[in-house]
Amino acid sequence: MKVRALAAVLIIILGAGVWWGLQTVEAQQNLVSTSSNNYNSSGSSVVGSESVPQFDNQGGVDVTVTWKGEGSDSSMQKFEVSMNNHMTNLYDFDFTKNIDLKISGTTVPAVVNVLNKSGAGHHVEAELEVQSTDLSKLEPGSQFTLVIKNLVRVPMRNFTWVY
Repeated sequence: MKVRALAAVLIIILGAGVWWGLQTVEAQQNLVSTSSNNYNSSGSSVVGSESVPQFDNQGGVDVTVTWKGEGSDSSMQKFEVSMNNHMTNLYDFDFTKNIDLKISGTTVPAVVNVLNKSGAGHHVEAELEVQSTDLSKLEPGSQFTLVIKNLVRVPMRNFTWVY
């Protein structure tokens, strides 16, 4: 009798876990489909505009990057980066060494400054300022790409915007 009751309880718990998992996956798919123009899971560039977040989920890490516009002058651009996962500590990720800037597909020299970094472990956010003299040469319609390198077994994640 006790074995049957225990088995019934375990089946109910298993069923609830499966239902919860399916609901979570469905909610995530709905989130992705509502922002599909800015979703990047293949490593290829998806072109966005200022203030529209772009997403990448390669390697089990969800990365969101938002271009916040010019810094104190036209040679600086600001970005917000959010990284989330449930398997790897991301706090020690070195933004200054693992960010590249591309303009029209060509990597240009850039200095990355971390203005603010928060979170811990599996959930990290940073406000970045990227400075390059090549940014001051951008014209309306030019494309530029923020590249995040070497994040959890993914050599490159590209986030591209139109100036």
